[in-house]
Amino acid sequence: MKIFIKPVLAVLLFCVMQVLAGVVFATFGMKGQDAMVTNSDWLALAIIISGLLTALVLYRMHMFRRKTIDPRLVNWSYAHLGVVGALIGVFAVDLISEKLNLPDLMQMQFMELANTTLGVLAIAVIGPIIEELVFRAGVLGYLVRNGMDSRLAIAISAIVFGLIHFNPAQIPAATIIGVLLGILYVKSHSIVLTSIVHILNNGLAVIEMRKFGETIADFSLTEVMGGQLTTIFILTSMLLCYVFLKEYVRKYHRPRGRRRRHHHHHHHRY
Repeated sequence: MKIFIKPVLAVLLFCVMQVLAGVVFATFGMKGQDAMVTNSDWLALAIIISGLLTALVLYRMHMFRRKTIDPRLVNWSYAHLGVVGALIGVFAVDLISEKLNLPDLMQMQFMELANTTLGVLAIAVIGPIIEELVFRAGVLGYLVRNGMDSRLAIAISAIVFGLIHFNPAQIPAATIIGVLLGILYVKSHSIVLTSIVHILNNGLAVIEMRKFGETIADFSLTEVMGGQLTTIFILTSMLLCYVFLKEYVRKYHRPRGRRRRHHHHHHHRY
């Protein structure tokens, strides 16, 4: 059970920081509607600062290494296979989520954040990177590095990633996406690829919210496509996702020789 101590602490830290962000928002963000900084800006700023502090603490706990965020250590020759496969899988998951039509408890907050620059930065850039550091590098990476079977570690980190959203509309999708991102991470040992997918997913959601505004709640791609076409798209996307990720797992290997070429930098391991 010792193997779970640091991952549990990492998740608890993430939760505590999110709660503190909410407290900061409640304390400062609600004061005066005439303030130059809007409520959404306060919330976004609280999210960004709490996320950066979380990353700093996890780094000091040696929950992730510097190389996990180094794009130079990604094998870009085969990285696209994983990124494309995961994005296709995310598309299928989004369609399935629409069909489930679970209650979205966070829609109004996301709508407000999507309309400010700081809000976009929080939910489409900083937020995804911090979540990748916590759940892929921190939880999944730590479990794998300490001897846990990678498939079990992916499942555990994905379930925790799903549950931590505390939103019925997000939990199933986030869990499945956690599996896809877990596959990318275990092979590459880097959050660069997982962050790309995560940022693109959240960024697309922001674009949709900005484009459709409050009417997005009434818009359903699955209804526009129709039941039969939606089913075909879901099944086709799942098949393509499997094919691309299988090729990624088969072909991807980490670049070799960099440490030999830059051996004098070995003290920067963490």
